[in-house]
Amino acid sequence: MFRVPRVAIVSAIGAALVASSLAVAPASAVATRTIWIADNNDTKLTTYPATDSVGTATGCPKDNKRPTYVGVAGLKNAVDTAQAGDEIRLCNTSSNLNDAPSFDLSKLPANIADPFAQTLRIRVPLTIMGATSSSNRGAVISGGGVTRPFVIDAAAQAVTLRGLIIENGFALGIANTTCLAGGQCGGAIKITAGQLTLKHSVLRNNVAGFAGGAIALTSSTGAILNLETSAFLNNTSNGDGAAIVDSGDNTVSISNVTFSENFSSSGTGAAVASALGLATLNHVTAMNNGAAGSVLSGSGVTVTNSILGQRTGSTPACDANVKLGTGNLITDSSCIGASQYQNGSVDSSSIVTFGQLRLGRLFVPAGVPYFRPLTDSPALNFITPGESDPTYDVTGALRPSALNTRSDSGAFERQANLSTRTRTSALSYPQQVNLARASHQMPFTDAVFTPSAAHVYASLTPEVCSIQDAQKTIGRVELNGPGTCIIETYIKAGSSAGIDYEEVLNTTSFRVFEPTKPSIPRNMLVIASEKGFKVSWQSPADDGGSPITDYALTVRAKVGDFEKTVKCGLVSPCTINGLDSDIAFAVTISVANEGGFVGVYNVNKSIKTVATAVPTSPLSPYAKGAKASANVKWAAPRSVGKTALKNYVVRVYAPTNLNRALFTKVVKATVRSTTVTKLKRRTPYVVRIFAVNSNGSSLPSAPISITTL
Repeated sequence: MFRVPRVAIVSAIGAALVASSLAVAPASAVATRTIWIADNNDTKLTTYPATDSVGTATGCPKDNKRPTYVGVAGLKNAVDTAQAGDEIRLCNTSSNLNDAPSFDLSKLPANIADPFAQTLRIRVPLTIMGATSSSNRGAVISGGGVTRPFVIDAAAQAVTLRGLIIENGFALGIANTTCLAGGQCGGAIKITAGQLTLKHSVLRNNVAGFAGGAIALTSSTGAILNLETSAFLNNTSNGDGAAIVDSGDNTVSISNVTFSENFSSSGTGAAVASALGLATLNHVTAMNNGAAGSVLSGSGVTVTNSILGQRTGSTPACDANVKLGTGNLITDSSCIGASQYQNGSVDSSSIVTFGQLRLGRLFVPAGVPYFRPLTDSPALNFITPGESDPTYDVTGALRPSALNTRSDSGAFERQANLSTRTRTSALSYPQQVNLARASHQMPFTDAVFTPSAAHVYASLTPEVCSIQDAQKTIGRVELNGPGTCIIETYIKAGSSAGIDYEEVLNTTSFRVFEPTKPSIPRNMLVIASEKGFKVSWQSPADDGGSPITDYALTVRAKVGDFEKTVKCGLVSPCTINGLDSDIAFAVTISVANEGGFVGVYNVNKSIKTVATAVPTSPLSPYAKGAKASANVKWAAPRSVGKTALKNYVVRVYAPTNLNRALFTKVVKATVRSTTVTKLKRRTPYVVRIFAVNSNGSSLPSAPISITTL
């Protein structure tokens, strides 16, 4: 079995950090400024929620400490004008301190001349803080599905992002190009230089057309990424690194981090892909990530004290180059050096089945989500004292290894005073509840407990639902707002030294919604052809309270009243054909749900179908017979094709044979009339006009029958 010396790993990372810090001015030389950014553009509020300005950083300071900037434009301004050492704190102006401050960068005006017009480009050492710990609700910074939220361009300098939810980012760049050459890499964060420390944060639903669905290190060498107590959820890329890709020879350190449902359609490294650099993973939980290759990829990737869980038949956990330290639990045999798990074994990297892992569903608290090992999970106490580092887990709780006792594998450390729960049957609820129609208090009835004991209920989503009479067999669920209500039920199974031990019972969930139209589909993309458009998209973030039943595409000509609609069902991409080439259309998409609500959104306000290689036929042809001649006129073609118009050709045929012209006349491209002479008198003819460019001739105009005089 391969075992990575902890001293070697720490020394390598430490040396890199020290080297990076040499370029940063000492703290005493930097004048630290605290800059507050409120997410509400109404600056006339008379009262801000009272909070400690050094505390959770989710509520704005009192009136005597008003925010320095307001709204997403204020956040952009604060970053653009930042000085070295600035601390930017994000806050909300809501009276509910559970509300997360939110900033949508797609609301900023786009500027084709400025690629960073809707992006926070950081070029000096600074800190941006939403929440101060992983248990607090983070500040949301969204790319709105159209832009990358962050670019770290602070060469040899340290940047810290803390307590953020970075979501719906979209990697801008050159299509089908590598990350080092400016490709579409880093849906949430692109690191071109310097050192980034990201902690207590969630990166979710970010997309990269090439690589690094959430984060891409695009420096050829020397960049440093430190990840702590964070989660990567539902990020996607077409190429390597659905969550993280290092395209060069850089340094990545990851501890107490969760990766879940990240997906790469054609690349490898669903969680982490490293080309040449050093990537160390310690106390990581990676569950159900997918890629064409593997979850972890790269010869510089080392994983220790971690859980790599994949369902049977899904993406392998490791490629052949990943190095295993000790303390790992893996659900397949892809990681070289892992041996089959034996009941009671510890430390050695072991192969277990997905069922043996016994991890609960993704737990989503107010702060950073994580997976919790249940009773009898081999992850519990799997690591020998002295082999667990860091000292704290994803929640900030102390690991027992710091007290010289065994600790758990993965990002979460189960504490001795946590509940252990005993199995009982699930509660019974409808699948979903219409908040507008249902009583705001719903009765619930629990099935019989075995053994009989005191019943306890807990809501994991208090913003959606809360529990009344939690200790009774029959109680009530109070509905507080739309969302997914998740309820845990359990019984007390004994106590020791005043600590209750319980076992997981069941989680029951149902949806609480206020019906409305679905929100805009995410990541819409339209591709033009000569005859129409192909549109692809991802489902909306909000379906409006009921399942989506249908999508439809509509095109409207920018000139004239032409309109066409096609039904797409639930299939993306969807194609609308039968259109003329080289014509500008507005393209919209409509989204319908079971509630009968329909949202209509712009895909592209003006996009042309592709021009054909040759011109279209000349328009409005006209010919009149004269004495042994014909006078011919026409209008320019609707499209000249892909190259400039070269000339027109007028051909005269016998009515009985349109395959062989009797007379042909070439006319300059700037002229749209001519006279064809030397025809026979009192003879019927057919006239057709052609437009010609360097690629060839158009189809003929409509034929005109004449008779000479």
